[in-house]
Amino acid sequence: MLTFDHIRNTQNTIDEDVLTLYLQVDNAYQPNQAERPAWRIYVENALRDVRQNHLDEESDMYKAIEERTRNFFEDYHPSSKSLVLFVGANTMHTHELPITLENNHAFGDPMLVPLMWAVDEFERYLVVMVDQEEARLASAYLGNASVNDEMTIDFDEYDFRDKNYINRNVGGSDRNIAHGSKKDQFDDMHRAHLERFYIDIAENIREALDEMNSERVVLAGNTKAANAVKDKLHQSIQEKVVGIINLPMSANERDIAKAILDPALKFERAEEMTLVEEVIGFAKAGGRGALGEEDIRQAFTMQQVELLVIPFPVDDDNRDLIYELTTEALNNGAGIELVHGAPAAKLRHESPLAARLYYAINEAQA
Repeated sequence: MLTFDHIRNTQNTIDEDVLTLYLQVDNAYQPNQAERPAWRIYVENALRDVRQNHLDEESDMYKAIEERTRNFFEDYHPSSKSLVLFVGANTMHTHELPITLENNHAFGDPMLVPLMWAVDEFERYLVVMVDQEEARLASAYLGNASVNDEMTIDFDEYDFRDKNYINRNVGGSDRNIAHGSKKDQFDDMHRAHLERFYIDIAENIREALDEMNSERVVLAGNTKAANAVKDKLHQSIQEKVVGIINLPMSANERDIAKAILDPALKFERAEEMTLVEEVIGFAKAGGRGALGEEDIRQAFTMQQVELLVIPFPVDDDNRDLIYELTTEALNNGAGIELVHGAPAAKLRHESPLAARLYYAINEAQA
């Protein structure tokens, strides 16, 4: 699983100028179905840009980068939608992603922001498929889903010897009374067992979230059963439930990933809007927020930046500034949040980027 820690480690281990390549290598993309796929043409264009605008093609550095790049692609066969490479004279880092990123390249410091956006946009979700008989716990991440655990209600564990009485022909008034009494007992037993089943699922959800280090849950399957499970969750876990989706229990992993995408992205935008409004409010009130280059640089100097907030896609006019401060945040261990859509537009209206601080700047100065 790709995380911000992996990206920070990439930043820390690259101590030379590199060729950054973002390639859309999806075989289903029509321009990639030509005899010479579009992404291969893009690689050649990127290498030409480096030798024409950054390095002499006879330099040892260019020769090493070109050789390393060509050697990688000599036997490369795409198995993902996107490929990210950071190629230096002495190093190479690669990441295959199951989501689409546009072709892009740069030379110099590693261009990490689009990779961060992918990680930030497609957070890891716990998806719980449940009905009255079974449950499946799946992990959804970067547009994919994989089932990690399955549970099935075991009604036979109850010692209720006459479970099949409903199928028997019971006659006579006295027997009808007995029939009703046994049916009530059976229904009570079934409800109790179902209650226990939902409690067990709730406990498994708590454990799975801890193991996955995830903060987001989607309940799916039968909505009645899903709501019953939600009621069994601790309040702190209920707050992590993003939504409840009606989805057939027969849904495969691809169906699950596709079904949760819309509610997940809506949740991400809502969380981002809350964050943007919070930081803007902090900054305008002279509190734990900073807007604009000068105030954010000052906050970094004073080691007060808790979280750098960046609108994505990055504006061309502010690209260098944002990439520089992103590197600063990675080097200082600050968090990074990339916001998209309406939250990004709201932030751009105020500033090219923002920061949430540990303390108000005037408090830190005091």
